[in-house]
Amino acid sequence: LGLTAMLWRFRFALLIALAGLIILPTSYVLKDQIGTDRPVTFFSEIGLTDAVALVPGEKMNTGQTSFPSGHTMAAFALFALCAFMLGGRQPLLAFVCFWTALLVAISRIFLVQHFLVDVLGGATFGLIVALLVWGIDRRYLQRWTALDRGLLTRRGMSEE
Repeated sequence: LGLTAMLWRFRFALLIALAGLIILPTSYVLKDQIGTDRPVTFFSEIGLTDAVALVPGEKMNTGQTSFPSGHTMAAFALFALCAFMLGGRQPLLAFVCFWTALLVAISRIFLVQHFLVDVLGGATFGLIVALLVWGIDRRYLQRWTALDRGLLTRRGMSEE
């Protein structure tokens, strides 16, 4: 999506990259500091591993890195930013962005990689990152009109 955004506006590609640069260390620090068991680790510690229905062929993550879900955090940040970039002009696409992020969250539970609280935390942190990055854009980056061109935009042409 970041590369596609470069075709439209360099600023939007920069925002997507910035969100990724915030999410990666934030996710790792939170996982390390909070240290909650992954579902497989949790159920094996209480002797209920056989009661968990696993998806065949899925590599199960173990250990104490469950909260928050990094995939969910990234999905909600990315797709919230995409919805912000659409600016209310394309409500159907914004709706698709929300459902795509929600499906990522549901998949993390379905694949027995996270608990519900992990994906709720990931969604919350992802939305916070999206709002933070969008705020940085509104406050600082919008001033640089050169960033509003993209690879497919000719100089001097309006994009609205």
